[in-house]
Formats: sequence, C-alpha cells, structure tokens
Amino acid sequence: MVVEEFLEFQQNFCLNFAVTAGHEIHYLGAGEQLTSESGGYQGNWFEHDRRPPAEAVHLGREIMCRAAARGYRGFAGFDMGVLPDGRVKVFDLNFRVNGSTKALLVYDGVQEAWDAPRVSLLCGLQGSDSFSQMCDRAGEAVHSRIVVPMATYDPAAVSGCPGNPSVSALVLGESRNEVLAKLKYLSGRGLRNKLFEPCAAPPESPPEAWRDRRAA
Repeated sequence: MVVEEFLEFQQNFCLNFAVTAGHEIHYLGAGEQLTSESGGYQGNWFEHDRRPPAEAVHLGREIMCRAAARGYRGFAGFDMGVLPDGRVKVFDLNFRVNGSTKALLVYDGVQEAWDAPRVSLLCGLQGSDSFSQMCDRAGEAVHSRIVVPMATYDPAAVSGCPGNPSVSALVLGESRNEVLAKLKYLSGRGLRNKLFEPCAAPPESPPEAWRDRRAA
C-alpha cells in the first residue's frame, strides 16, 4: 500500500524546459493540466492570463540546472501544483518530451501567424468515420483557424487495434467559453472530445466572428 499526502491544488501546471548540447537551459513555457479523476493526463489549457507563478519557474530552472550538471540533455516537464495559500509543490519530474511540449514549441508561431488567440486548449478529437474523412474535417477546421493539429492516429494502420481515428490538436479562441463553443461545432462535424461533451446542439457552420479569422 502506498499512502500519499492529499494536496488540494488550485492550479496544476506542467512547466517545460530544454537543455542543449552546449549546456544552455531554455524555459519553453507551461500548460495548465487537465486530468481525469484517476490522475490520467487529458490535455492542457494555454492562456495569457493564467501562467505559473515566478516561484514555479525558478524551481523548474533549478531542477533543470542540476539535471544538466549530471549530464542530462533534452526536454523535460515538471508537474507543479499551486496550493490555496500560494505555495508551489513539485510532484512529478518527467525527463522526456511531455504532452504539452509540442504545443509549446509551435505556440509563438501560431500567435504570430493567427492574430494572437488568447486561449488554446490541447486535447484529443475523435473521428466518427474513416481516417481520411477525419483528416478532411480537421483540414476544414485548420482553414477556419479553429485548430492546429499536433498528431494523428489511424487504428487501421495498426494490426489488431480497433477503435476510431483521432487527432491531437490545439483548439484556439479568445476565451475558454469560445474554445468550448468551438468544440461543440467540431463535434457536429464529426470530431468529438469526450472531456467536454456538447450540452446543446452544435452550430452547422462557424459563427461569423470565427469566419473573419480564416486564412485568406
């Protein structure tokens, strides 16, 4: 039996760092983590107004400095929680590419190219038809500047693996409510996210405000 202290975090971040072959340490940013009741990773929120405290960034840099001194090179993500009294607790060290790493690596480029959306949600979207149909629908969402795909999965390409195709993507918006509204729209287009099931009928086409942000 393993007994752990229960910590009621108000926020739960994964802070990403990288150390190069030349011993240079870079802070890549952080995502606020979404987890299941059992603690499983389900995605990240990225927001201008909800960033980890400076203490968390300092702790992460100190951990990465010590790892680099021991010879570590590459990416790492450190899970930290913020308690109600403002204290920061480090509870998981991941010396590898993390779920939020790929999104953080493209984040600045997306901000520059797509008029700096204030909120992004990294999540999985499950297709309801074939892999090619899912890719077509995801492509339409990219053209509408709703999503930025990160990775795809085709179960038909893996022998003996049943299930639906899926795409991991950043869903972009000006607020969490707008992002959730876009998830409803995507669900109506056959791209569902189980974490945020739509509670009302999704619109058949993107609202005018979204269409204004489409690529020319």
